[in-house]
Amino acid sequence: MQKIKLNKQFIIFLAVSVFFLLEVIVLLPMGIKKIFVLNKEKNDFTQKIKNIEIDWLSKGIYESKKNDLSKEIEEMRNKSILYKQSSTLISFISSTSKDFGVQIKTISPGQLKEYQENLENFKLLPIKIKSKSNFHNFVNFLDQLQSSKYFVEIKSLEITTEDEDIFIEMEICGLVEEK
Repeated sequence: MQKIKLNKQFIIFLAVSVFFLLEVIVLLPMGIKKIFVLNKEKNDFTQKIKNIEIDWLSKGIYESKKNDLSKEIEEMRNKSILYKQSSTLISFISSTSKDFGVQIKTISPGQLKEYQENLENFKLLPIKIKSKSNFHNFVNFLDQLQSSKYFVEIKSLEITTEDEDIFIEMEICGLVEEK
């Protein structure tokens, strides 16, 4: 058996070579993997920043829409009545019909109906009306109802004519706020 002579320089060379070999085999792949992970995280953060920038730019639009909806709800609240005041709306319809020459034969309120899904506090009070009038008086009557202090929505309207008179069957709804 031959004796291997190891000198100090060879041992240092061997140690450095083993160290670099381990680094290439173990540490380099771990470093590359870490680079990919960091790159993915950077891309995720970049996308989140872009989304925040878009949302920030849209904030004014959202605020404007929110303000518009708040105003619309306030207007509805001002034109609505409480359920216990429903006779006030019926009295208003009756007196307005007399003012415009519309002869109401029957007027009957129905059960409350849902107005819109996202407005739980508001309900519609359907009112069925049978009446007789001439066309111009009836149109003026409807115009007065629509422009009144009450929210009035026409759900159905049937008109039959006989000479100059028209016979009307309609369902209108008033807006009722439940508190």
